[in-house]
Order: sequence, then C-alpha cells, then structure tokens
Amino acid sequence: MASGYEGQQITVCPANDLVVVRLGKTPEGCKEPLHKWRLQVLEVFDQA
Repeated sequence: MASGYEGQQITVCPANDLVVVRLGKTPEGCKEPLHKWRLQVLEVFDQA
C-alpha cells in the first residue's frame, strides 16, 4: 500500500491479482471511512 497527499492511495493485492487506486481529496475527518471502504473493496475481491 502507498498513501499519498490528501488521501490518495494505491493498494496492491498480489494474491487476487488486484490493484486499487483511489484518487481525490479526503478531508481530515473522513480518513477512517476511507480506510473502511478500502477494506470492503479488498474483501469483495477476496470472496471471488
């Protein structure tokens, strides 16, 4: 995983042949929901 400026993120999951890129500005108070969203995305692909 790589975290960039204002909430931009790259998550690599080799086991699922998956790369998730999230671009956009994230206000300080929304970082926890963004973390939960990323985990939910990975869980969906893990179940496939």
